[in-house]
Amino acid sequence: MRQIGQDSTRSIAGVSAVAATYVYFLLYAQFGFVSYLKIFFPDPVYTEKSMGFMGMGGILFSILAAILLKNRSTRSMLIFSFAGCAASALLTLVQPSAPLLYVSALLIGSFTGMLTVTLASGLRDWITGPHFGLQVGIGTGLAYLLCNIPAVFDASPFTQTIFSAVICLIGMTAVLTTSARKGQDPTGIPTLPSSEFRGIGLTAIVLIFLALVWLDSTAFATIQLNESLRAHTWGSPSRKLMLGLFHASAAILAGWFIDRRSMRGLLAVTFALFALSFTLLQSNGIIPWLAGPLYAIGISIYSTCLVAFPSLHPERPGLVPIRWRAAILYAVAGWFGSGLGVGLAQHLHSIPGTLLLGAGLLVATGLWLPQTPARRRISTRYWPLLLTGIAGCVYFTLTPNPGIAPTAEPSVALGREVYKQEGCINCHSQYLRPNHPRDLLLWGPYRAIDRDERPPMVGNRRQGPDLMNAGLRRTALWHRQHLIDPSSLSPGSKMPSYAYLFDQDDPRGPSLVLYLSSLGLAGAEARMHTIETWTPEPDRNNPSYDNGKRIFQRFCSPCHGYAGNGDGPLAHLFDRPAMKLTKGAFFYVPSGLDEQSETIALARIVKFGLPGLNMPGHEVFNDQEIVDVVTYVRQLAQTGSDSP
Repeated sequence: MRQIGQDSTRSIAGVSAVAATYVYFLLYAQFGFVSYLKIFFPDPVYTEKSMGFMGMGGILFSILAAILLKNRSTRSMLIFSFAGCAASALLTLVQPSAPLLYVSALLIGSFTGMLTVTLASGLRDWITGPHFGLQVGIGTGLAYLLCNIPAVFDASPFTQTIFSAVICLIGMTAVLTTSARKGQDPTGIPTLPSSEFRGIGLTAIVLIFLALVWLDSTAFATIQLNESLRAHTWGSPSRKLMLGLFHASAAILAGWFIDRRSMRGLLAVTFALFALSFTLLQSNGIIPWLAGPLYAIGISIYSTCLVAFPSLHPERPGLVPIRWRAAILYAVAGWFGSGLGVGLAQHLHSIPGTLLLGAGLLVATGLWLPQTPARRRISTRYWPLLLTGIAGCVYFTLTPNPGIAPTAEPSVALGREVYKQEGCINCHSQYLRPNHPRDLLLWGPYRAIDRDERPPMVGNRRQGPDLMNAGLRRTALWHRQHLIDPSSLSPGSKMPSYAYLFDQDDPRGPSLVLYLSSLGLAGAEARMHTIETWTPEPDRNNPSYDNGKRIFQRFCSPCHGYAGNGDGPLAHLFDRPAMKLTKGAFFYVPSGLDEQSETIALARIVKFGLPGLNMPGHEVFNDQEIVDVVTYVRQLAQTGSDSP
């Protein structure tokens, strides 16, 4: 009886350690830390570098853990790893800077790598008995359930950091207060054949997991960055909780099947579920609400397999030792796959068919090797699932942008859908702070947001200009050119090109232009009042010809030409050729004005552009910069050259 009680206590500690490890990895290492990073460094370059440091630490310390475990106990290393994970998370709360966050990413990856390899290597020291897979499934399912609680999932990055650190301390306490089994578990009979743990068999399993982790990481990060995709998955608190329940149930069921030696079948089912769920998620009107549960089930199935696999055959001569099984699996499939996926997602707005096709080929190759009579039976048994995956690959590959009919006519409604699907909501707000002078001056008149709009277009953050009144400030032709080549009109812009939306017969680009051009038109009168009453601040009217020339040649020369002759590289694109500023008169400034009045009139054109015409405003220029540009432009008009 005493032995049974000790085994139960160890199993509880083991299940708790599995849950704590997965919560930290899912909620923080792959989600919360990235969100925290983007608050201070929204440029994707910082995310990619951080994921690189994290992956490098994870791979190196996964290998280090396998080396150290030869002479050290799993208990002591689990305690050390949990403490390191908690400390590295809390380190990010120090005053943020890029070097410090890179160091934090390296430490997070390092301690997580050590923790996962140590845990997987010693699971049989804690979880004993014939229901090993089931108990691993309970721990994995509990972690997913916790992470999908709305208060946890939607918490601020700061709160998620604290929560993850506390969870690590709970896991450490569970291990610290429990003694591990001494000697090999007599109930640890082989669950999988020995061929899976050496040579080509182990390589095939690692290959399958690499494909699934890569696909899952890319898809999840892409969904979180795309409002329309997130709406059908983790879009509302009730859906998050529902998916958490699906996660938990699927993990427990997967553990039950693992105890019945169904590992490869479970991995085949996972890919089929991914292919089906992503097809439904990005299809127009084909029950997209079903995609979330199917995706959650697939994630939990392969995650449970990932935790359990290294321990599914005891140590034997000729087989890869358990600690090295875990190190190889997690270094290659876990760290390389997830790092590749999260980095790739920073440049995506949908889940591409080529990704699914590539992952499908890796999974199929892994399932096929090595060829044995049992493997041939599995191939026969699961061919409908493989065909489902192939069908999903074909669908994604042949459909240029799922969810939008390629023959649809351009329209504002379609443009709104493109705006959502392409992730514009992530960098551009459609919200002006009421009674905020700078917002109203730069971006146009305030109007109340539509709180019933689904999804709300308020935006996640304002990295680019606010677009609530985009139609008032820019013409359709300007929007088109800016979408095709942003830096041609906005030098230094970090906005990516959307030229592919304007391929022949593709309605998406023209529709997006229509949508942007429709925004804010009702506020034209208020905007004109702002323009007509604005003047540069008097204390900044100390113009610099040289500074004006520098600004002009960078921002104005694409249309007006380097010397103001109206011959810039983009002048031919617009309906009315760019004005030749050296001809001695300004067509849109009334004649007979004194110098001060002419300066103000020209300053308003530089600041706000010419409403209804292709001349854009330069709203972000400060008053001094605007007056400097006006000084340079007036000199061009007076002398007919760029010499003072």
